[in-house]
Amino acid sequence: MKNEQIYYSVGALLYCPANKESLADSVINEKFGKKYSLAICLEDSINDNFVAEAEVQLVSTVKKIYKELQTKDFYLPKIFIRVRKHEQIK
Repeated sequence: MKNEQIYYSVGALLYCPANKESLADSVINEKFGKKYSLAICLEDSINDNFVAEAEVQLVSTVKKIYKELQTKDFYLPKIFIRVRKHEQIK
């Protein structure tokens, strides 16, 4: 990519563990404002014993944000998912 606008469009990067149950509501209700990107982590912020639960919560979070976006106008940040292993990408 040779687009400088994209290079700098990430802005402040908010880093959050994937098992945070209130994350979707915080995004939907714009509790973090309107000038940030979001990194949702399945890696070192999650204890090895809770990875499966964090994966389920991550899917729930993304689905809830998507569903609400269909009926409500709110700031949707760029969302990055930090995986622990490549199999999680599926």
